Amino acid sequence: MGLTLLSQASLPLKFWDHSFTQAVYLINKLPTSAFNHFKSPHHALFKTQPDYSQLKVFGCLCFPHLRPYNKHKLQYRSSPCVYLGVSPQHKGHKCLDEQGRIYISKDVIFHESQFPYISMFPNSTTNPDNSVTPLTHSILSHHMPQNGHSLSITNTNSNSESNSLTSPKQAPGDKDISNHHQLLKTNSPSNPPTSTTNKAQNLSPITTTSHHNDHPMITRGKTGNLKPKAFTTVLEPTTVKSALADPKWLQAMHTEFKALTDNNTWSLVPLPPHKKAIGCKWIFRIKENPDGTINKYKARLVAKGFLQTPGFDFTETFSPVIKPVTIRIILTLAVTHKWVVQQIDINNAFLNGILHEEVYMKQPAGFESSDKSLVCKLHKSLYGLKQAPRAWYERLTQTLLQMGFIASKCDPSLMILHQQGTTTYVLIYM
Repeated sequence: MGLTLLSQASLPLKFWDHSFTQAVYLINKLPTSAFNHFKSPHHALFKTQPDYSQLKVFGCLCFPHLRPYNKHKLQYRSSPCVYLGVSPQHKGHKCLDEQGRIYISKDVIFHESQFPYISMFPNSTTNPDNSVTPLTHSILSHHMPQNGHSLSITNTNSNSESNSLTSPKQAPGDKDISNHHQLLKTNSPSNPPTSTTNKAQNLSPITTTSHHNDHPMITRGKTGNLKPKAFTTVLEPTTVKSALADPKWLQAMHTEFKALTDNNTWSLVPLPPHKKAIGCKWIFRIKENPDGTINKYKARLVAKGFLQTPGFDFTETFSPVIKPVTIRIILTLAVTHKWVVQQIDINNAFLNGILHEEVYMKQPAGFESSDKSLVCKLHKSLYGLKQAPRAWYERLTQTLLQMGFIASKCDPSLMILHQQGTTTYVLIYM
């Protein structure tokens, strides 16, 4: 989002800190599915709905009230500026004027359809290679002498040449807004040293000073918001043996195995001649709630699809996915016509796909039958198989077609149903 804000406003990358700060500010106010009832991080933290009335377009033309900054009465009360977002330390908006100074004001008039940076700074460039200031330059600039002399480092060699670090001049429109991003360049000697035995001598001493922190960190101790908590780390098992020894993970494995058997995923048969059985593996994951507490212990049986042979136990693997432009069009229509939008997440979706090839798999570890020579002949797709996404897509689309849906000619992952004067759109994303 930060790069998008810069691109829309035609700002160079040296303003990346302002754009990303504004992006974080916006994300914290946007609803997210990570919280229950689709709340925003701001609502979850402060228990109040965020205020969207103060949101303005980043990089637009603005006119801040500059009377508090004026030195005499004849100065203008306002001037055209570029809006750089909300100030995180003050209650106000950051505004960049033509001289590269940043004003913070609460009283600002915005023209959100105009982006004046290019007209205000015609000599500036938006080329990323020329506008990004490395962090090392920012650090070195704090130790540069303030009397205008360049810092020289004398190197004694056969040519008796010296290297110097100088601070080049910048265009008025490219002055850094924080006054500490100075670009440094190194003037290399025209002739390289001819002797490798001579070492650097007579180095000018460099006096290092402590760096003042202009951006103090806000901590809970400073704000008085102390909430001591003790978290215990729950590790995910890496072997089946350790999982079987834990009652919680054992219950998760039983739940997964029961779901597979109830779904008629496989049947135990002897391995036919000239056939090979692929292996399988248990994957263990801890599902957490948005507040960090444990939601459930999840165990999933995954087939080792990398052992499959093309042309024998799988052929086609491609499955289409809804196009981003289709998603934007449908959401635009939904907002315009005030349609109801719902999202459905199908649990164990790949287990519903029907296999057309003969695929044999070894019995899951920890749940072998008495006859360990038998193998699992898969009837339904399983996570990890090469053709699992395609099998699930075919099963889902066939079911929707039987219900009366029709596939869009522009996007096969868009299913449309016209029934009793209403239209239903289903967007398939895997």
